[in-house]
Amino acid sequence: MKKITALPASKLRKPHHYVVVLCYTSLVVLVTTYGLFKFDDITDTILGYGIGGGTWGVVVAVLVAGAGVFSLPYLLRMTVSPLMRAMSFLCALMAPVGWLLGAWWLELYSGGTEASVAMIISYLGIILAVVSVWIAGMPLRPLKKRR
Repeated sequence: MKKITALPASKLRKPHHYVVVLCYTSLVVLVTTYGLFKFDDITDTILGYGIGGGTWGVVVAVLVAGAGVFSLPYLLRMTVSPLMRAMSFLCALMAPVGWLLGAWWLELYSGGTEASVAMIISYLGIILAVVSVWIAGMPLRPLKKRR
């Protein structure tokens, strides 16, 4: 049985556009760090308002926080295995979708300025995610055939 090997990320087509990817990466780091530090307050809000069915809302919050953490290897172009790069790519796309879902639930159940700020951050995250993936490229390197 062969070992899983880590491969470096492919080179960028236009390296000077990588600033946009770094902006999205910093947004992911800020939102994920804030979410992890305030996770107790977030779960209390979810369970208090019954957002997303209560327990399922907490599960979604955990998945969104995990997606934020696991999107970083792709965004930072770390040396990882092809499967990890593909999963990190999916997490980089799904994290802002989770933020948007949470912002919609917050707007629906509580309203206020927090919901408006959350909507702005999630829309900015989706725009930056799409542009970042367009710049950094999709990890579609074919896997080697086993004999």
